[in-house]
Amino acid sequence: MSEKCMESCPDLARLERQVKELQRQNGEDHKEIRDRLSRAEMTNAVQNERYDAILGKLEELSRKHDGLTRKLEELEAKNGKYIRFILSDANRASNLLAYQFKARDCQIEDEYTLILMDASLPMPEIIRCFVEHGIAVSDAHLCEDTLEDYFKRVTGGVGIA
Repeated sequence: MSEKCMESCPDLARLERQVKELQRQNGEDHKEIRDRLSRAEMTNAVQNERYDAILGKLEELSRKHDGLTRKLEELEAKNGKYIRFILSDANRASNLLAYQFKARDCQIEDEYTLILMDASLPMPEIIRCFVEHGIAVSDAHLCEDTLEDYFKRVTGGVGIA
């Protein structure tokens, strides 16, 4: 506005000063808001990095837990009861167990020795089934294997001490 106009209308000059003051304050407010947003963005970025790091650690721990669980299951499988059969034909007996009793965890040690890991199956019925199908049974024992027994087998019969 012109200087002459400002002198003739003091209210207009006062309003002009107020507008300029509001613009200055508005500019400072905008700057403060921009600064706050910038700080919030930086804080958010840092938090995202932390979250990503935590998620990465959780995934790593989950993989380790799964691995340890598998190893524990393997050890528990070696620390259990099983039935050992000495037979005239371990291969035929294994097939018969799979067919008649739905047994899946059979191990054939040699042509005469069969290990049935599921000790919950009825041994007398299994022996009868073998005999009825022409498989001679020389021996059948319910065995309990401990981790110490397993360790002795793995180390060649030497105990820990």
